[in-house]
Amino acid sequence: MKDDQIVFDKNIGDASNNTLYRLASLTKPITVVATMICQDKGLLNLDDCIDKYIPSLTDFRVEGEEGGLSNHH
Repeated sequence: MKDDQIVFDKNIGDASNNTLYRLASLTKPITVVATMICQDKGLLNLDDCIDKYIPSLTDFRVEGEEGGLSNHH
């Protein structure tokens, strides 16, 4: 897709446009690339606290190297 238009559409083997695939851990690199594109465009900053973008995570805590919990602010 580019500018909301399909630029390439091809089925391979027995696949059709309705064929489902398990992506499992393949979503992680896709998410990372999308996140970095957003950072490059100035839409987010990786150093910001998560609750800036998802307010329901205001009390989000991260386990540190020593095993203790700390607020991520």
